[in-house]
Amino acid sequence: MDTKTLFDMHKIMLGNEVIMTYSGYMSQALLTSIASVLRQQIEQDHLSRKVMRNIFSVFVEQYENVVRYSDDQIEEEGKDDIRYGIMAISKKDDSYILNCGNVIRSEERVNILRNRLESLKKMSEDDLKAFYKKKLRSETEEGSKGAGVGLIEIARKSSEFEFDFIDLEDGTSFFLLKSILK
Repeated sequence: MDTKTLFDMHKIMLGNEVIMTYSGYMSQALLTSIASVLRQQIEQDHLSRKVMRNIFSVFVEQYENVVRYSDDQIEEEGKDDIRYGIMAISKKDDSYILNCGNVIRSEERVNILRNRLESLKKMSEDDLKAFYKKKLRSETEEGSKGAGVGLIEIARKSSEFEFDFIDLEDGTSFFLLKSILK
C-alpha cells in the first residue's frame, strides 16, 4: 500500500468518526490490549455504565466470533487460534456503531448463520431474553465453540443490527455484522 492510500483511509475514518479499526490476524491475547484501549476511549464520553457495558460486551462478542469462526486462520499446534478479520467502531450522533467481518468458506455455515440472524432480528426484547435463558440451560450445539449465546447477546444489547454475506471470487463468503448501540 502506498502512503497516499493510507492517508485516504485516514480521511475516510475521520469523516466517519471512527474510534478504532483493526484489520488483520486476531487472537485472544490481542483482545486484551484492544479492549483496554477501547475502554479508555469510551470512558471519555461519560456514558452511563449500562451503555458502556453494552458497547464493551458487543465488541467482545464480535471479536470472539471472528477469533472462533473466521475460516482464514493460522494454525500452530499447541497455540491459540489466530484468525483474520476486521473490526471497526465509530460514532454517529448519539449512537455507537460496531462492525466486524470475516471469511466463511462453507455455504452450509453461511445458510445456518443467515437463518439464525434472521430469526434473532424478528424477536422482541422479551423473546430474546427468554431465548437467551433457554440457550444457557441447554446443551452446547455440536461444532459450537461456546455456549451459543454470543449472537443472542449482540441482538439483546444492540438497538438494531444488520448483517450481510458478500460472495467472493474464490467461492467463499465475507460475513459482515453491524451493531448499533444508543
